[in-house]
Amino acid sequence: MEYPCSLTKVIKSVIGIIAISGIIACSSSPTKISSADESLPFKLEREYLGPDLWEMVEEDYQFAPKHYRHRLVKKYVSRLKANKDYVQEVNQRASVFLYHIRQELKKRGMPAEFALLPAVESGYDPYAFSHAGASGLWQFTERTGKAFGLDTIWWYSERRDFEESTKAALDYLEYLYKKYNNWELSLAAYNAGEKRVNKAMRHNKARGRSTDYWSLSALPRETEEYVPRLIAYSYVFSKQMREEMGIETVPAQNVWVKVPLSHQVPLAEIADDARVDEEKFYLLNAGHNQWVTSPYKGYLYVTFEEYPRMQKVLSGFQKDARLWVSYQIKKDDDLGSIAAQFNVTENSIRQFNRVAQLKPDSYLVLPVQSSEIQYLQQKEDPPRYLLVEGNLQNHRIRKGENLDSIAKSYKVSVSSIQKINDISNPNKIRAGQKIVVKENKHLQSPKVLLSENYEREVIRTVYYRVRRGDTLHSIARKFNLRPEKILKWNRGKSLGNRIYAKQTIKLRLDVTDL
Repeated sequence: MEYPCSLTKVIKSVIGIIAISGIIACSSSPTKISSADESLPFKLEREYLGPDLWEMVEEDYQFAPKHYRHRLVKKYVSRLKANKDYVQEVNQRASVFLYHIRQELKKRGMPAEFALLPAVESGYDPYAFSHAGASGLWQFTERTGKAFGLDTIWWYSERRDFEESTKAALDYLEYLYKKYNNWELSLAAYNAGEKRVNKAMRHNKARGRSTDYWSLSALPRETEEYVPRLIAYSYVFSKQMREEMGIETVPAQNVWVKVPLSHQVPLAEIADDARVDEEKFYLLNAGHNQWVTSPYKGYLYVTFEEYPRMQKVLSGFQKDARLWVSYQIKKDDDLGSIAAQFNVTENSIRQFNRVAQLKPDSYLVLPVQSSEIQYLQQKEDPPRYLLVEGNLQNHRIRKGENLDSIAKSYKVSVSSIQKINDISNPNKIRAGQKIVVKENKHLQSPKVLLSENYEREVIRTVYYRVRRGDTLHSIARKFNLRPEKILKWNRGKSLGNRIYAKQTIKLRLDVTDL
């Protein structure tokens, strides 16, 4: 496949390499805008391709316009027109990601309509979570995500990482196109799976009917309406309809800067110190499951305008060299004794832990200066803790490798690799899978201590359709909920022992915990 236009800007900074969101210069002479902050050791250059990014997307539509008059398309257009506030919300969220997605589609020569697929799948909400366990802008299930290189560990979910998941989604769609040689059928398979589409095609073929998407009669209802919904969004975001509905324009310019981190930082604290737009900041960094950044994903996304302020804040953290440790509370502990053990203040413990009172055997996360590590290690009875920063190595599993051979090559234990990467069965790894290896010398405890007290919650409402064999308790276990909570959210439905297949129940889920 030819790539008609591509240009990626890479800017070197004092702390590493900062990748500016895939800048594809498709116009002959794009305008460059430079950062006006003279205190930075370099100039940030931003390419501006025009005032209306949606218009540029519309110019590259490949199949939507010829289906605008289809009855299902018209049905969903009417629904969207009746919900202008929701469409505007989708537009606001899309403005953060659209430039990157459009440029990736342009590079691959794929239909520009796919820039609206996250609107159909998630409403352009990277925290969206479905009853089937699909997550992120592109709604990958864990199984499909893994097949296309998306990993999920306690610290980080690549299914909610917009850059990683966009690459995986476009890879998946290209893979499907190679099978069907048709974008509508590829979309149907993206939604329902290849088996269902193949079965529907065989059904039509056996009856002498056409096997194109619009002729298939044995698809699930959701899949029958899936492509029409995408086309309806494509129509609503056309220039004519945007003007009619008063939808704001989105400038055609890169939005974000990818900032490398040398160690972990607390998300809320740096967002506050850098005075960033918190909604955009958390949309861009939705992959983080905890309130502190992952030790294995050494970067943050910030908007172009906010980068200079964020860089100054992060430079302070670099000098501070703060590490994060997880500590298990003992029976006789109090804040004062814990603070003394780690040479931190009681206020810092309160600041980074949402705890009303200390509970034995639960965990705290503590900020520790790098200068204190030697002090802690020299104590006669060192506190039981785990350093969450260390010498990390990214490793992509090659054909013929297993955890034992990888552990030997890095001189670490198999169990340490399993714990860091949440691998329960060492035999269930695959070639191409990405894992992280961490040297043993940074572990003060053989047990990975995870705190329930400092997880960053992102709550989403999900409507789950009960399957045959489900019980209230099995659903609760599946989604890490308490049965009584499910009963509370579904008052009036008389659940109890009368739960039945195809019933729809309401769940409120912390998507960072799934």
